Amino acid sequence: MGTCIGCLHMKKPKTIAQPTEPRLPLIKSFKLPTELNKNLQVLCNSYSALYLLDNEASDHKDLLSDHTPEITSRPIQFWGSCNGLLLVTTRRKEDLEDMYLWNPCTHEFMKIPYTKTSPKHNADHQIAFGLGYNEVSKDYEILRVLSYSADKVYYSEVEVFSLRTNSWRRIEDIPYIVRSINYMVKQGELVNGALHWAVYHSRAVLVIAYDVKDEKFTEVVLPAVYDKTDLSISIHVAALHEYLCVSFHYENHAEAWIMMEYGMKDSWKKLYDITEASTTCRIDSEHLKPLCFMKEKSEILLCDHTSLYVYDTEDRSLRGLIVENHPERVYQATTYTESTVRLHQENTTEI
Repeated sequence: MGTCIGCLHMKKPKTIAQPTEPRLPLIKSFKLPTELNKNLQVLCNSYSALYLLDNEASDHKDLLSDHTPEITSRPIQFWGSCNGLLLVTTRRKEDLEDMYLWNPCTHEFMKIPYTKTSPKHNADHQIAFGLGYNEVSKDYEILRVLSYSADKVYYSEVEVFSLRTNSWRRIEDIPYIVRSINYMVKQGELVNGALHWAVYHSRAVLVIAYDVKDEKFTEVVLPAVYDKTDLSISIHVAALHEYLCVSFHYENHAEAWIMMEYGMKDSWKKLYDITEASTTCRIDSEHLKPLCFMKEKSEILLCDHTSLYVYDTEDRSLRGLIVENHPERVYQATTYTESTVRLHQENTTEI
């Protein structure tokens, strides 16, 4: 079942606003040079519903009713996707979570074994995950980044889980710590075979990339307008189809940039510039994150940890998106490509 996000079945927009003129010029008329992925799905998670945005059905598909209850019957958190597989955690008890690889299309899932590496006792730490595919070993891999920030010592321990061997292994530590505002920030974003996070390093806020194939970390060159030493600026990283996107969050203000050619500094283009004062939408600009392009390519679906929005890059308008028959509040949203990729049969449970 393909999905074309542009014709979402929705109620009348609750707000329409015209942002004030941004500080830097926006793209006058933004159009992607490539066709959109028609199998792209948007999975939304509210406190009481888990559903897909799907314009081909009379209503959006509800995944809480009878879809993989081992996963959907408990509080769920998204950590990334690759080739139709989702990396999720579910909360079993207040301090205990289970991790799964899950294909919502085939209903297959696999529980990931716990790593033997635990956070140091009484140490301030953050944990981030990401999912990718190693083209050399033909294997799906999960990256776990355990970040410590105590006594002015900043570093992260890194582990890799192999689906093929069903085991974890340590790789070299890195001198970065993953930034943590909420789960939207700590999810590894997969673009061009690499996982991306916003991190702290030497009193600077950067974006790093982990090449799944080569097992190497590198720093991503950001738009020239960004001052990496300004620690008051928050950064979100997003994967917009096959493009890398970063959004900078100032006080009551957010702007986003897209890298049109991966790895090329001069290919950064500005997508939007939105201030809370310029819109009647009650947005949380600190957590505003782009999710995907819509059918017309000039529109972008966004989420701010509470609601969904549509931004039009041509007229620079922002409107709220309400999905019929579902709660207005959206705790988290993610995208994945619908596929029939199978998990290893010996480690797979099928509903």
